[in-house]
Amino acid sequence: MKSLTAKILVVFIFGVLLGVCIKFSFLAFVGLFCSLGALFIYTLKDATGLKHNQYKHFIFVSLALYAISLMLSLISAITIVLFIGYELFTNNKSVQQANKQLLPFYAIIIFVLFV
Repeated sequence: MKSLTAKILVVFIFGVLLGVCIKFSFLAFVGLFCSLGALFIYTLKDATGLKHNQYKHFIFVSLALYAISLMLSLISAITIVLFIGYELFTNNKSVQQANKQLLPFYAIIIFVLFV
């Protein structure tokens, strides 16, 4: 199951990046690349062998990178779907628990939309 999920995520990521490169500007591409980097850093919070509260550093860096990507291009807000997918498939959580984990990312999206 994890292999299939990973393949689906990779195909989705490349499809989104290709579509953005064709349809929009280079700035949108850089924004999406930063948001995918934020997703990668966010996945490191579940690594084994982390020291006490070290996962919080990964979440903070991921939040900062995601905020930068949203400032570059609001199109990168669609990568929240990948964050939700990661939380649902890897940690076997319910939708409510996944949304609670991703609440800071939602707050950043809303903040950038209104500012």
